[in-house]
Amino acid sequence: NSSRLKFFFTCFAIFAIIDLAILFLFYYPGITTNDSLDEINQALSGVYSNHHPFYFTLLIKFFLSIGIDIFHDINSGIALFSIFQIIVISSAFSYSLLTLYEKGVSKKLLLIIATLIAILPYNITYSFTMWKDVLFGALFLVFAVSLYRYFSFPSPKRRAVYMLIFMSAILISLYRSNAFIAIIASVILFFIIFKKLHLKLGIVLVS
Repeated sequence: NSSRLKFFFTCFAIFAIIDLAILFLFYYPGITTNDSLDEINQALSGVYSNHHPFYFTLLIKFFLSIGIDIFHDINSGIALFSIFQIIVISSAFSYSLLTLYEKGVSKKLLLIIATLIAILPYNITYSFTMWKDVLFGALFLVFAVSLYRYFSFPSPKRRAVYMLIFMSAILISLYRSNAFIAIIASVILFFIIFKKLHLKLGIVLVS
């Protein structure tokens, strides 16, 4: 549906442009935390520990390697990670707004929500902060919204969210050691709210 795609990409463009502009004007190459500095050191040295999620450290290493190999600059690698994270977060927010749009939420309310998402300072700064909890939060948002879509939307639309539920659940589990508990709790909560148990969904989550 062209109107749905237009809505999604309009929201995505607004969020991404604002975050990218602030990143390159004021915060280049991005914000690092004590945890991410430790993960950068692990990525560069090749000596890893399980104190931080291993696969998140590998993701950092991937972008650092590109920055160093192509631009010969570690800051470029951090900037590439920041850009990637902005894309993921903008997509997650736009997906959530698209869900509200498809459920018939008024345009005025959608505009208010989109404006708040776009201008709240912590949304902006977190979008380019190298921290495992930021990507985890975006992925968990996609997971929760996809579960909502599964239970609330008609069957043809519901089938499309199987892959998003499956992929987001896997990535959440890789980025946080205790994420499996949160996934199970969320599924139980949705089953209680919607009073439905679906075999296909159960298979997707168990696998």
